[in-house]
Amino acid sequence: MSAGGEKTPEADLSRLFEGRNVVIIAPGRTTSVESERQKVFDKVKATDAIVISVNHCPEWIKCDYVFVSNIRRYEKLSGIETDKLIITSNINAQAGYTVGYEPLLCSIEAVRDNVTLMLIALLIKSGASSVYLAGVDGYSFKERNFAYRDMETYEDEQVAKEQNNGISAAIAQLSQRIPVSFITKSLLEREENRS
Repeated sequence: MSAGGEKTPEADLSRLFEGRNVVIIAPGRTTSVESERQKVFDKVKATDAIVISVNHCPEWIKCDYVFVSNIRRYEKLSGIETDKLIITSNINAQAGYTVGYEPLLCSIEAVRDNVTLMLIALLIKSGASSVYLAGVDGYSFKERNFAYRDMETYEDEQVAKEQNNGISAAIAQLSQRIPVSFITKSLLEREENRS
């Protein structure tokens, strides 16, 4: 409840996520590999995790929620139940939950509005117990980076490096507040973050 006593999206999400394990499904290309998908299924089952996808709705796994922070990604989504949709306040649309955009932004400029980092920040605020990452692969120069062909690849090696370094640093910072580990292979993972 807010100071005025009304219900807030953050309070609702705290009731859903507090004390829970969460598997985040990003659209990295590892999620198109069957052996990597099996690792995700196994982790969800072993940890009784809530599954949240970011900026996409994968067909291969049932997601409890979809988190979107980018209007272009939102416009490409279809068939998602509104009550399972969590969007940030920069998107003007119907959703089950709309959360503040600015408070979730990362302090590292190169990855300021990275959707996965924003979701981890929201999960920390919501009291989640731990976070497991799938499809958070990092960016390769001039290679396919996503499970979906219509998502962009990085044509600039320096930009890809800056993104990878920024995401790695941000995950290290966030890991001080909540356990974060990788399920699928990633250029970003550090040994201590392997699930």
